[in-house]
Amino acid sequence: MVKADAYNHGLERVAAYTESCVDRFGVATAEEGARLRMTGVKIPISVFTYTPRDARLTADYSLTPVIHSFDTLASLGAECKEADIKIDSGMHRLGFSTAKECERLCGLLAAKGIRPRSVCTHFRSADSIAEQCSRFAETARPLLERYPDTVRHCSASDGILKGAFFDGVRVGRLAYEGAMSVRSTVIDTHRVKRGECAGYDGAFVAEEDTVVATVFGGYYDGIMRSYSGADVIVNGDRRHIVGRICMDMFLVDLKDTRATLGDEVIIIDPSTIASYCKAAGTSVYEITTSVKGRAQRRYIE
Repeated sequence: MVKADAYNHGLERVAAYTESCVDRFGVATAEEGARLRMTGVKIPISVFTYTPRDARLTADYSLTPVIHSFDTLASLGAECKEADIKIDSGMHRLGFSTAKECERLCGLLAAKGIRPRSVCTHFRSADSIAEQCSRFAETARPLLERYPDTVRHCSASDGILKGAFFDGVRVGRLAYEGAMSVRSTVIDTHRVKRGECAGYDGAFVAEEDTVVATVFGGYYDGIMRSYSGADVIVNGDRRHIVGRICMDMFLVDLKDTRATLGDEVIIIDPSTIASYCKAAGTSVYEITTSVKGRAQRRYIE
């Protein structure tokens, strides 16, 4: 899966490195698929959030639409000969929900001359896999009976870890885990005495004499205000973000760590990312895809 700019790791660069390792790429929109084709990608590309407005691009760039409703099927032109079919097995987000719908779908596919390449679903959680697999099998039964060679794929990263493989898997988070780190630099330091405050609204009050570092990067860059309390690493020491995160900068309580102008600060990496999830009450997906603004990517070969 390379949707959302390859989970914010760089669509074109990730595709170039992985095309030889996968059977096809998955994107959210036809625009993402078109970007891949324009970089020379030859393998199949499935559009997982296909809508009727994507019909022209899907045809022009030989993309495979993931059909999740009768309206999306109706939008396909005569040039479309293959589609993926989405089943709603319990997420209640996208997909056909009943075997009766799939029976009707079989007739419509035949009338339009479209053969289903795959039938798929999406697990809402790792705990729901057994229940959803059963519902998936029952709902998709008419399709699989009529088109027995259709590929079945149900598992994203959590399903893969549970061993729900079927005929294929959609590797997302697991492909990127631990790949991204976010770094910045100290742009100033200030001594703060015990009882003094720092930052907007005096949100940080020093419990003892300390030094506070100002680090470049704020919520414009994806360092969200809810990250206050999360960990950063300064000169090898784990320290905390304190006070209100600003649009362009944030504060770190250095305690006994020495830092000077230009010192590197590791904001997000595999050792700190859990603290951001905890501080913001969110997931790794949101953390990594939120890093934007003035952030510049540097790839290590």
